[in-house]
Amino acid sequence: MDLDRFRCRCGCGVARVDPGALEALKALEARVGRLSITSAYRCRSHNAKVGGSPRSLHMAGRAFDVACPSWRQDALVTMARQAGFTEIIKYPRRGFVHLGYK
Repeated sequence: MDLDRFRCRCGCGVARVDPGALEALKALEARVGRLSITSAYRCRSHNAKVGGSPRSLHMAGRAFDVACPSWRQDALVTMARQAGFTEIIKYPRRGFVHLGYK
């Protein structure tokens, strides 16, 4: 497993990923190909710095933000639900979809 995909982007070097979230990501990528993850695990300070929720699934290694153009987001959402993601938020203006696994 390539842990670099899941490292906190603040530079602390910590990488965490929940096994269930990883399985959902693998199932989704089996259908759509490798996704560009823009944010995965976040340490508490990085989460606060980027304005994340105090209870963000990112801090538990259970969420991924993936780059996706707005015109493809509806299709990605459908496939993400089928793969097992339960917290899905589209950000069409910012070009990504948040995928959370509870």
